[in-house]
Amino acid sequence: MNVKVKELLKRISDNDPTLTTLRLNGGIWLYQDDTRALAKALATNTTLKTLGLCYNRVGIEGACALAEALAINKTLNTLELTINYIGLTGVRALAKALTRNTTLKSLDLEENDIGPDGACALAEALTRNT
Repeated sequence: MNVKVKELLKRISDNDPTLTTLRLNGGIWLYQDDTRALAKALATNTTLKTLGLCYNRVGIEGACALAEALAINKTLNTLELTINYIGLTGVRALAKALTRNTTLKSLDLEENDIGPDGACALAEALTRNT
């Protein structure tokens, strides 16, 4: 994990009130281990509203870790995951989290190979999200 990511994780863990938007899109190359650490910090964060992780390597495990955090987090409004190789398993985990998370308003899953089954899982989750 690079130094910049470590510093940002600390700010997320510390609930830095100046950190409300964070975009780690491309160039940073977050991998599954990095995403798990980010998810752990995100679970209890109360300040971050927007998180962009587009064009990284989040993968299935990272998506599952983010899903666990989303089930707990009560402040994140936007999660951008374009091109992260999360697939059907990852999107099913995110869908399950959405049944418990009522604060997320925007979830970008463009080009993640979720297929029709993944889209159906999301649609079903959203019918139970109030």
